[in-house]
Amino acid sequence: MKTNKKLHQLCAAAAVLSIGALGFSTSAMAVEPGPDASTTKGAVEGTIPATLPALNQSTNLRVHKHEQPTPAGAAGDGTEKNAPTTKAIAGVTFKVQKLTAFDLTTNEGWVNGSKVAEKFNENHDTSLLGALDTGSSELTNADGVASFDALTPGYYLVSEVGTSKSPAGSLVPAKPFVVALPLTNPDDTTKWLDTVHVYPKNEVIKIEKGLADNKVQLGGDVTYTLTSSVPLNMNGKYVVVDKLSESAKLKEGAEDITVTAAGVDLTSADYTLTKEAHKLVVTFNESGLKKLAAERATNADLKVVVTLKATLESFPADGNIDNVAYLAPSADFNEEDLSRLPSSEQPDPTKPYDDNNAGNKPAVPSNKVTTKLGQVKVIKFEAGAEGTKLNDAVFKLNYCDDLNTNLTVGTANTFTTGENGEVTIQGLQLTNFANNAAVNDGREFCLTETKAPAGYELLPEAIRFTLKDANQTAPLEIKVPNTKKNGGFNLPLTGANGLITLGVAGAALAGGGALLIVARRRNNH
Repeated sequence: MKTNKKLHQLCAAAAVLSIGALGFSTSAMAVEPGPDASTTKGAVEGTIPATLPALNQSTNLRVHKHEQPTPAGAAGDGTEKNAPTTKAIAGVTFKVQKLTAFDLTTNEGWVNGSKVAEKFNENHDTSLLGALDTGSSELTNADGVASFDALTPGYYLVSEVGTSKSPAGSLVPAKPFVVALPLTNPDDTTKWLDTVHVYPKNEVIKIEKGLADNKVQLGGDVTYTLTSSVPLNMNGKYVVVDKLSESAKLKEGAEDITVTAAGVDLTSADYTLTKEAHKLVVTFNESGLKKLAAERATNADLKVVVTLKATLESFPADGNIDNVAYLAPSADFNEEDLSRLPSSEQPDPTKPYDDNNAGNKPAVPSNKVTTKLGQVKVIKFEAGAEGTKLNDAVFKLNYCDDLNTNLTVGTANTFTTGENGEVTIQGLQLTNFANNAAVNDGREFCLTETKAPAGYELLPEAIRFTLKDANQTAPLEIKVPNTKKNGGFNLPLTGANGLITLGVAGAALAGGGALLIVARRRNNH
């Protein structure tokens, strides 16, 4: 019976070791192996004691996917009683594969399998596992549970192999782990658990993008702010990527890019900036990773904040200058793969997108931010004769609440009509959208004529207008008639040609009178 007692302890210990790396402690069911367990090389003599029921031939496994609570939840023990209360994550694919080398109907299978499980759950070296069966995959349901039923006794590798694009795509995937099925019931160690519940670590990792572009026109500078969370286990990588629109060019001055983290004394030696015309990559070096890890150990709300400035250099066809940032928060993510949709565009969360790709996931996207630009066409013509177009009329632009500050759009701060009497101004920010949000503060543009076409009167007041979404692809048309000077009638001016004309006419009349007198005298004779 002494040997049987040791065997019972070994079985329980093997179960404990098999779940030791799942993100929770096993203190509730800690049973130390017998004194000779560490030197056991082959089978342990004896049989399963009569007090322990026969090994379950069918065990169910439930893998729970929830957002990581802060602080961490209670320890797990294979039962459902410690289920987390945080948000469940649907649409995550887990795969379960049996390690074929270990037969749990034998003592040797338990002992050797527990050693492999313990080592793998520490270093995740797949070469330890030996042969695996093909296994099966299941998606987590709306409650965040992936269900695997009727599994035969054995050690099983549980891997997170596919994550939905949203919202679960912002999760650092759980590390693969090995679990024994069945497990001893922690509430009654003479029984097995019919269903084993596991709760792998699931940290929600997000990157959020902000935009400051209030009253910025084409040619002006906008500021992007990237705020990203930091996981406990970065595993040697933390990379932030901002892929700019082709219509926005990165400003590369030292004052244009900043990298900070509250509570962390970051210097430029802690990260590398890779700058391109339309892309910025911030890669944390070893020293930076150590600093982040040290702060994250006690601060679950740690955030890395990257700010950068960009110049709006061209007007896109749809008027939208979009921007999405990306985060590779650990070695599980590939910062070169920017294929995922932004988090603000919600796809079907039940459809996985990178099955069997747990170690090379696409980078986590931020929300999309947008600068919205529109256009206006000014049409100049003669009042009462719209077909007569007027060129060389010059205008300036202001916001109507600041007529002293002339706007520059692109490189121009004055706008002149051409031979067709038209001038189109592209790249004005919509008056109903700024800082990536709708605005309704009554802002208007004021178009002021500063030089009238030759022979025409200058407009006496500014023309007010607003730009809305429809004006991104089709310009707002503003028709501006000009009246001729003096209503088309030229008044005589003293000392000018009018006086000379009158003098000539007077002379002619006088001459005519003299001739008339001479003619009359001749008739009298």
